[in-house]
Amino acid sequence: MAVKKSELYSMLWEACNKLRGGVEPARYKDYVLVKRSLVSVGEGIRQMLTNQKKENIQSFFSTMQLLMAGNEAEGLKYGVIETEEKYYLQWREDERAADDLSVSIRAMQARESNRLRNGIISLCQHDRLMMLIHDFVIFDAGIKKTARHNQFFAILAAQKRIQDGQGGIIWNTQGSGKFHFSVCLAVAMVAATFLDFILAGLVSRIIAGTAGIPVENSEQFVSC
Repeated sequence: MAVKKSELYSMLWEACNKLRGGVEPARYKDYVLVKRSLVSVGEGIRQMLTNQKKENIQSFFSTMQLLMAGNEAEGLKYGVIETEEKYYLQWREDERAADDLSVSIRAMQARESNRLRNGIISLCQHDRLMMLIHDFVIFDAGIKKTARHNQFFAILAAQKRIQDGQGGIIWNTQGSGKFHFSVCLAVAMVAATFLDFILAGLVSRIIAGTAGIPVENSEQFVSC
């Protein structure tokens, strides 16, 4: 069943309304911008990349946190400013995630099967969006990056195990983004208000246990 335009707009405006807090409604554009067109997802991404060039409207994107392109046939893909087209990804919910927010999001998606609607719910639900922006966006040598869905859910699971006093192993393959994962896990621990000495021990274990990352990169880790 096709998602109704009114329902789509309602979901996006609700997320925007909560996000802006006390900011004047006239500044909505600084938080969420929806551009509706009839092009493919790939073409939508390429249009955004073109608009981000200096000769076009690069400054308009300075406050953008997440960029998305989607349609009902292909679903939704997301990235951040200057993300190459090949790195735009589709979000996938983890059926094993047992936290209240993930369970709630899956329940909302189960009401109607629609790829675009599911992507919007996953990324624009207020608490999820705030978590992604606050805990999962980093700058690596000046390049803005955000987490993949597998990194996001692995960090949630790791955070729960640490809170429960348990250990474990997180297996990262080559090119899976283990450095980004390590930084985001440390940020998540800070957000959870863990004691400093616990965090220090956690960070040192992450750096020491991340195969293929030279010791000198610890300064880069801290700078992120």
